[in-house]
Amino acid sequence: MIKSAIVYRFNKPFVFDAENINAALNDFKFIPCGSQDISKYGFTPPAKKLSENLCYSVNDILMVTTTKEEKIIPAGYLKEMVDKIVGETEFSEGRKLPRKEKDAIKDDVITTLLPRAFTKKTSLDFYFLNMDFGQVIIADTTSYSRAEEGLALIRKAFGSLPIVPLSMRNQVDQTITSLAKENKHLPSFEFEGFYLLSSESTNGSSAKMTDFESDSEELALHLENGKLISECSLSYGQSMYFKLSSEMIFKSIGFSDEFKAGNDELGYEDLLARFDADLTLVMGEFKAMLNHLVYELGGIDRGEL
Repeated sequence: MIKSAIVYRFNKPFVFDAENINAALNDFKFIPCGSQDISKYGFTPPAKKLSENLCYSVNDILMVTTTKEEKIIPAGYLKEMVDKIVGETEFSEGRKLPRKEKDAIKDDVITTLLPRAFTKKTSLDFYFLNMDFGQVIIADTTSYSRAEEGLALIRKAFGSLPIVPLSMRNQVDQTITSLAKENKHLPSFEFEGFYLLSSESTNGSSAKMTDFESDSEELALHLENGKLISECSLSYGQSMYFKLSSEMIFKSIGFSDEFKAGNDELGYEDLLARFDADLTLVMGEFKAMLNHLVYELGGIDRGEL
C-alpha cells in the first residue's frame, strides 16, 4: 500500500476519532471538475468502492485520501492560440496590444478550451498512527509540496492541525556516515548497497553509488574525503526495504514476497476484510520499523516542547 513517506508529528495532543474526522471531511468531499473548472480538490474514500467513509479506521490506524483533478491544456497550444488572436487583433487595429489586453485574450482562450480539455486525476494517502514517540501523520509521497497541499486541505477541514515535520535530535546524515565509516549499522537495519554522497560544503560535489558493500574501499575513500551519506538504502529485518534521506524522507518502500503473502490465506472473497487485513499488516510493520529507526537514530528533536 505505502510506497513512500514524509512523516509529520503532532506537537499537541490530537484525538484520533474516526467518526468526528469523517464528519469534518464530508464538507470537503471531492467533486469532479465542471466544464469551466480548472481544477478540483477534495477527499475521496480510501477504501474506494468498499467503503464510503472518507476517514477509514481499522486497528488504531486512520487513513485519509485527498484527490485532485486538473484540466490539462498544453502550454504550447495555448501560446499558439493566444499569439494568433493577438497578431490578428494588432494587425486589424493597427496597434500593439498592452499586457492587460493580452492577458484578457489568454483568459478567453482558456475558457474556450476548458470544456474540451483532458483531465488528470491524482490521489494522495495520509495515515494517522500512534507511535512510541507520539502521534504522527504520514503522507505517501516524497514531495513536500504535495504533502503540504494535502495537509492544507486537512487543516481546512479540521480547523487546525498542530504538526511539524519529523526531525531527529542528531543529524541523520552524520549518524549514518559515522556508522558506515566504522563498518557498523543500526541494530535493526542493514545497508543494502545504495549510497548518495554529498559534500558538507554548500558547493560541494555529490556521488551516487550503487551495488557497493558498506565496507568497500571506494565508499571508505569518499567518506574519508569528507563526503556524507545523504541517502542510503536500508532493509528492516526480512520484511521491508526502502531508501532513507537525511531529511527523513522514505523512498521506494517495498516488502518481501514472504511478508506480502502474510494474508494470502484470507483470499479475496471478502474484499473489505482483505483490505483491513492488508492495511493492518503493512502499516503495522511500517510502525514497528519507524519506532525502531527513531530510537536507534537517537530520538526526535522536540525543540522547545
